[in-house]
Amino acid sequence: MSEEKVLETEELNGEQESTGEKPQLTYEELQAELGKVRREAAGKRVANKELESELDAFRKWKESQMTEVEKAQSRLAEIEAERVSDWRDIAATKFGLDDEDMEFIHGSTKAEILASAEKYAKKAGKGKPEEGESTGRGNPNLFPGTRGTPVGSRATDPNAALRAQLLGR
Repeated sequence: MSEEKVLETEELNGEQESTGEKPQLTYEELQAELGKVRREAAGKRVANKELESELDAFRKWKESQMTEVEKAQSRLAEIEAERVSDWRDIAATKFGLDDEDMEFIHGSTKAEILASAEKYAKKAGKGKPEEGESTGRGNPNLFPGTRGTPVGSRATDPNAALRAQLLGR
């Protein structure tokens, strides 16, 4: 009787293939196919467990490496902050700026900080003058040790002193 079902199935398979329908399998064929699928699934589960253990080991290694990288990054940030602080101190000394003035100095590189300090010092009228540059405290062409204006630069009007006294100058 089982041979008759197999023959009918084979005959139907030919007809169903031409119509696009799926062939019907016998009970024994279904059991065999089910056993095959179960063995494949079991093999994949074993392989997945092995891969999961490898993945866990990789994640632990990556976390330990990231911790070292993060430590290095934080140390680098500290060093950069110290370097910027040193550059700000150098700029303050170079341009004669006070601690109160340093809030106006910005930048993250040495060049930016020095440029900002120089710009602020010029606007605020602070800083050390360069050679030949006036400090605003008199004539820079005077000889050292002299006081007042050079001889001959004042008006020769004898009444100028009296007028200044009357006007309260």
